[in-house]
Amino acid sequence: MWRLSPGAWAPLAPGRNGGMRSLVCTTMSRLMQPPRKNVDRMRAGRLLETQSSRMVAMGLLLLASLVYLGFWIPRGPEADPGGRVLHQLQPAAQALPSDAHVIYRYDLEPKWDSCDGRPGTFGWDNVFLQIHFESRTSTTALVEHADQTLRRLGWSHTGGQVGWTKQLDSGSVANAQLSNAAPVQGGTTQKWNLFVAAPPIGPQVSGC
Repeated sequence: MWRLSPGAWAPLAPGRNGGMRSLVCTTMSRLMQPPRKNVDRMRAGRLLETQSSRMVAMGLLLLASLVYLGFWIPRGPEADPGGRVLHQLQPAAQALPSDAHVIYRYDLEPKWDSCDGRPGTFGWDNVFLQIHFESRTSTTALVEHADQTLRRLGWSHTGGQVGWTKQLDSGSVANAQLSNAAPVQGGTTQKWNLFVAAPPIGPQVSGC
């Protein structure tokens, strides 16, 4: 066994026995303390639990918000159930001349919109079909072909401008318009727009 010299504990306390008692207490206190690494791990674990709890709370709040919005704001298909309105507009594409080269075409269902977010203006956009194309067919022949085709499909010419209307199965009235965009430079090709639109089933955007 180790033996300590009689004066080894003198600096620790006024008495020799008190010095020994002080050293033993200090040593035991240090031994009873958890290692530094374990303390760091415990703190990291608590921090991770706190962050996880915050993330869960934020996730629940986001989910509740989405459920609320989904309940109060109508979904897209409800403004045109089954795409019935759009399906009645799409045959108007037959009005294009046989040599038409389609540059782009949009077949769009309505989306929930507003006038710059102002209260009282929220509603659905129109259902519409838009085709931008170019053709070498003369203006007279192109318009005559479009008029004959649309009349055969149940559309009525509106008068002076190149436009037509048609009552849909829902009772709403659709509009079609053919406009000359611009001639292609250095040739006889012209660019045209066929625009066909109908109101949605439900409240429309208003006040713009």
